[in-house]
Amino acid sequence: MIIHVKVFTKSKKKGFVEKDGIINAYLSSAPEKGHANAELVKKLSHKFNIPQSQIEIIKGTKSKNKTIKLDIKK
Repeated sequence: MIIHVKVFTKSKKKGFVEKDGIINAYLSSAPEKGHANAELVKKLSHKFNIPQSQIEIIKGTKSKNKTIKLDIKK
């Protein structure tokens, strides 16, 4: 499954909000040294109840707009 996420870092608000097919992710981490990406993967892991190893940022590792592949097995 491919999802599109827009990341808001250093946010007081936390969680996910879906709008127009894009998931807005509100994270507390700063966008430095991969901290925000790591927090995003961890939170998506909890949201979709899958291991972090099944989540891959395939586009936008250094951008607010990310394309993420979730390997959800049924």
